[in-house]
Amino acid sequence: MLVSTFFMATSCEKVIELELNDAEKKIVVEAVLKDTPGNNKILLSYTSAVYTDQNFNKISGAAVSVTDKDGNVFTFPEDPIIPGYYHNPSFTVLPDNDYTLNVNIDGEIITSTCHSYAKPTIDSIIWYPSPFAQASADTLYMIDYFSVDNVNEVNHYRLRIWLNSVEQTEFYYIGNDDFINGIAYNAPFFGADAHKGDTVLIEINALDKANYTYLYTLSSNESNSTAPANPTSNLKGNAIGYFGAFSTDTMSVIIH
Repeated sequence: MLVSTFFMATSCEKVIELELNDAEKKIVVEAVLKDTPGNNKILLSYTSAVYTDQNFNKISGAAVSVTDKDGNVFTFPEDPIIPGYYHNPSFTVLPDNDYTLNVNIDGEIITSTCHSYAKPTIDSIIWYPSPFAQASADTLYMIDYFSVDNVNEVNHYRLRIWLNSVEQTEFYYIGNDDFINGIAYNAPFFGADAHKGDTVLIEINALDKANYTYLYTLSSNESNSTAPANPTSNLKGNAIGYFGAFSTDTMSVIIH
């Protein structure tokens, strides 16, 4: 049974020229924490003007910390080499926990809270000739993953896939358990076809509803040809972006 909803971002070839006014500069927060040591990052930057080609200006010198539901405080110092990159190599997300992010940028405070869920599982991965590819000697293979939804939780998921260490980012693979609660299911990665000999790595993230909503509105904006709005953020303060603490599982196969 397929995951109930997978929302995928697609590109649009039509060029639309709009007269846009530069908006107020905002802080951009990308805070991703996971349940493996060192696999966490908090990136801070400022938005740039609409009609400039410059990259977002990184924010250095911020005070960044994360507090769990028991009051334990974990500091995230800035990397001495990479400006705007804050991390804690020993921090690990624990399941069924509540985390609060606190960012202080020259007295401007950004906060957010999120909940972590039980560890999801990838039971197996299969591949098969893509029915959408043209017949050729170089066969394209579609990838499916199999899992069992946790019956004790209301679950939201994000799936990520890498082919030969390159993440496939054309689409967002997200879904919920509205129609798969507590049962075994499988789902395909449309648009991430593999070749014989490719190494495939899949990661499943258990999200809280706020992070699911953020990714859903982000993917909807990117597939919308009209002027997009900022995706729904779980941050409080003059900031856009999101804060998530994810339980994860991964599995890797080689197509043969």
